Amino acid sequence: MVDVLTARFQNQLGNLLNGDSVRSRVSEPQDLFDASNLPHIARLAREKHKQEQLKKRELANKISSKQLLNIKEKEWGVFLANTKSNVGLSCSACTPDSRESFKSKDDRTAMLKNVLTMRDPSKDSGWLAYYFNHIYALCSSTHHDYPSVSETVLNSDQIQEAIELSAHQMLEDEGVKEPDEQFYQKVINKNAQRAAAILRGMQTTVNNLVFKIVGWFAYKILSRAFSGMVMHPSQIKMLEAAKARGLPIVYLPLHRSHLDYITVALLLQCIDFKAPLVAAGDNLKVPILEWALRNNGAFFIKRRIDPVTGRKDILYRAILCAYMTECLKAGYHLEFFIEGGRTRTGKPVIPKGGLLSIIVDAYFKGTIEDALLVPISINYDRLVDGNFTREQLGEPKQPETLWGTISAIFKTITSFYGLMRVDFNQPFSLKELVKSFERQMSSTNKGLHVLRHSSSFHGTVEVSEDQRQLVNSIATHIVYDCCQYMPVMSTNAVSFLLLTKFRNGVELQELAKELDNLRQILEWDNRNIGFTGSSSFVIQHAVKLLGPELVEQNQSSNDTAIIKPVLALPSIIELSYYSNTLVPHFIMPGVVATALCSLLKEQFETARSQGGNSSRPTTTQLDLLQHSLKLCDILQFEFIFTKPCQYLDTIVIQTIEQLATLDILAVKQELLMEEEQWSQRFARRLEEEDEYDDYGGDEYDVDLDDNPSVFNIGNKITYEISLSSESIKHLDFYRNIVAPFIESYSTSAKCLESLAGSQNQEQAHVKSVLGEIKTQLSQGKLKFNECAAVDQIKNSLKLFEKWSVLESFTQDKIKILYLTEEYDDKANLEPIIERIMCFR
Repeated sequence: MVDVLTARFQNQLGNLLNGDSVRSRVSEPQDLFDASNLPHIARLAREKHKQEQLKKRELANKISSKQLLNIKEKEWGVFLANTKSNVGLSCSACTPDSRESFKSKDDRTAMLKNVLTMRDPSKDSGWLAYYFNHIYALCSSTHHDYPSVSETVLNSDQIQEAIELSAHQMLEDEGVKEPDEQFYQKVINKNAQRAAAILRGMQTTVNNLVFKIVGWFAYKILSRAFSGMVMHPSQIKMLEAAKARGLPIVYLPLHRSHLDYITVALLLQCIDFKAPLVAAGDNLKVPILEWALRNNGAFFIKRRIDPVTGRKDILYRAILCAYMTECLKAGYHLEFFIEGGRTRTGKPVIPKGGLLSIIVDAYFKGTIEDALLVPISINYDRLVDGNFTREQLGEPKQPETLWGTISAIFKTITSFYGLMRVDFNQPFSLKELVKSFERQMSSTNKGLHVLRHSSSFHGTVEVSEDQRQLVNSIATHIVYDCCQYMPVMSTNAVSFLLLTKFRNGVELQELAKELDNLRQILEWDNRNIGFTGSSSFVIQHAVKLLGPELVEQNQSSNDTAIIKPVLALPSIIELSYYSNTLVPHFIMPGVVATALCSLLKEQFETARSQGGNSSRPTTTQLDLLQHSLKLCDILQFEFIFTKPCQYLDTIVIQTIEQLATLDILAVKQELLMEEEQWSQRFARRLEEEDEYDDYGGDEYDVDLDDNPSVFNIGNKITYEISLSSESIKHLDFYRNIVAPFIESYSTSAKCLESLAGSQNQEQAHVKSVLGEIKTQLSQGKLKFNECAAVDQIKNSLKLFEKWSVLESFTQDKIKILYLTEEYDDKANLEPIIERIMCFR
């Protein structure tokens, strides 16, 4: 009898520990039984639970292993994180109301949705709907109204004014000062005809039937090429809440591939949303492709707005502005890529505020009451557009052609690209953001931290500098947020680890341990991870997708798998593209670590030569802060380090303190008296409270007189630098993130000497710098082959123009570079070269 009762109790307790519901059978189990009085039974129950969990893990691993072998045919969910919140929240400082309004309560528990499965109707809908569910889903979607706005645009006062201004400009070019009425009317008519032609070439002609046919065709292609196209269900709820507001919605994706606009359109079609009008470059005006895009909501704009440099095409700008404004008034939603073109490096491009300025101007004029901006982060396991490597090595961009389009489609359906992840981040109110920025701009003399270059499409109206500053701050904030919430795919994580930690190769098990650590860091920092499962399986999956051209996998003598990146050109350029998705996340520790090693280069060498007999290198927080800000200034065209609503120096100090938590730095506490320690803590607390209230700096220059807490405390805090092997590994890891950029910039700076006393075409000079980098790589003077990239060289030239070292002019649409008078001498260039070389 006792044995029977004991067995029954063991079953009940085992069910409790396994999470089964037994409350319906036992009302108060904790009162009836005390596990502490029966230790042997509790141990048995715990052991049973442990064995069951082990069996579950083994089963999951078997499923993962099987799916790796048949990733296209089998279920893709093993490689997809499905429990973490995947909703990118808007800024709590700039848009607190939007952040609270569009929150979803169940975003942490809902499963991710594979949109390629479309809707799954029940058998009650009919056998045709059940067996042809994708066609059924598209055919049953809502027919939306897309009214024409052409006549309204051409008859608007803005266009009539632009026609007159353009006519006066034409007369001025021809030297006609006082034309007669007939000739003047002829010029007016000519410009009116040009306006109508511009609008015909620009406008979209959305057709519901074509939209559904193209949607089905896109679905077929994507379902063959990708194992899944996933998004989070809570994001659908957010979009539905945004649609219920009745305001224009502006979708703002980061641009990685030509598939981006197809992906967004298909996703919105699958959830039965109205298709947005998409700004497409006129380079996509390819036969058949142009027709398909135009009927699916694309409106075409020139990649180069002004045919003559230094003179605005008033008429074209006015038509574009009027067309987008009238579309907003007619109830259209819009979509455009705030970076302009696709990223060639894998990291975000410094944004362009032109099209966004039209939306902001429509709000200021009262044309629209408000608009909801929706940043979108899109990422792929493997990129479909594989032509960036050639461009980075100096080859010209290949123009889009009909045959090229057909070849790309055929290649897509015959290849496998893994998983595609799309994240619609939290919508936020343009009105709220503008008011927040205006309030901060009026309350501080410094203003907002904004980009160096601004642009506007307004040809007939002068835009104030404050409005330009505002538009570029909004654009910067959007790109920064999109980058922070960019999902990290398996290929990104593996490539990043190989290029920063294991350039000479690594065993699979060790790489798996590092991937586990990286995943923990990313999860702690609330980054979206686009994969899940055992790290060993994830690595095998990523290596298979990247292919032997980028990553080699060999067997060692003891049958251990060795993973090694291919470091030779051009493979390293493509591999760095995948790695660069994670570089912005770690760029601040990389900057501080590089600045630290540069600042204490001699002390490091002395300490290493003397081994453990020397004292640790030391530096003050203020010196490290200032040196880090110098490096940020150098890399200002590569990265967006902070949101516009943050001080850069505050972020640097926070990063320094993070390095202290890794035991790379240690505060010399004996230098601080109790009162100084108290003042330090108090000042930091004030700094944290003011972080969202104060808006920082003039570009990357920090006025320490306006930030006394940094000066008073930072000058007294002294750090000791650890020389332990673990600390050196951390420093090398962070330095490897920044090192390729420094090598590229320093070589570009050295090549400025070739311009002394002469001038050169920009394209020719870039090729010259690229050739010099390749020469130094072959000689072993440079370490990182990925520094041989055209984008980094061009960004370095932008920096030198910003520093007033270079100037340029345009002749026959060709940009000519020359040194400014102050630096038109090799001796005067030495400080500029050393300014960058000191970080190598």
